[in-house]
Amino acid sequence: MGDHSATASVIAVVQISGQIFQLCQTYYSEVQDAKNDIQRLRNEVIALRGISSSVNDLIDTEGKKPSALEFLDRNHGLLQNYHSELDKLARTLEKATGNDTMKNFGMKALKWPLDTKEVDNAVEIIEKCKTTFSQALGCDQAYVEPFYPSELSNRVSIYDKFVFLLSSYIKL
Repeated sequence: MGDHSATASVIAVVQISGQIFQLCQTYYSEVQDAKNDIQRLRNEVIALRGISSSVNDLIDTEGKKPSALEFLDRNHGLLQNYHSELDKLARTLEKATGNDTMKNFGMKALKWPLDTKEVDNAVEIIEKCKTTFSQALGCDQAYVEPFYPSELSNRVSIYDKFVFLLSSYIKL
């Protein structure tokens, strides 16, 4: 009977080892994917930051807001929708940096809070926002009207926050 007990224990160890190996493979795969997702999102945010900073610089320099941006910035307009979506993403990333899962072990674990589909959606929103800024500037090459720059400065600061938050997940 002792032989059966030992055999069962060995089989259990083999099964557990297989499960652990599979979990490690899955984790490794997900970490690699997350790294690529983080890099993709980071690159898009940096590009958006560049475009939005250019818009902000134009407004600060000339003290005027392109009329297409004014139209897009109306209540419930595209820019407000983009701002809302990007703000949600920033809050999701901020929550993840406060993760205390490994606190008992004396270290803080960062777990990437987005799956690939969520990153794809975020990248799509950022690309649409970049396109909107670019097209609005293109439409207003010849005509601009008065604007108060403080209205756009809040949007620019969100992009700075994204770059900072993403840098906590991957080295810049």
